[in-house]
Amino acid sequence: MLEIKTLNPKIHASLIDTYRQIDPLADAEISDGDLVDKVVRLPNKPEQFLTSIVFQQFIVGYEAGLWSTRMHDKIEEAIVQIKQERLLNMIQSDTSAVPMMT
Repeated sequence: MLEIKTLNPKIHASLIDTYRQIDPLADAEISDGDLVDKVVRLPNKPEQFLTSIVFQQFIVGYEAGLWSTRMHDKIEEAIVQIKQERLLNMIQSDTSAVPMMT
């Protein structure tokens, strides 16, 4: 736990925040031992250690960040295409709304 506090205080803070959400009546000072030993049962899930739950949340977040970084170019291309299609639709709807003069 000391390494987590030192290397990534954000994860340590998240552990404490999650602990407080699960156990709002916990003592003001939560020991590292309590954080490591805390077992949680979430709805429709087996018991898990609190650290495991928090680490899984961070892993999912990091994986999403990596995916979006790898897919950046494709995402940008899709955004450009959507914008072009919307612009084309607007232009087409504007021209169809104007009555034709004969």
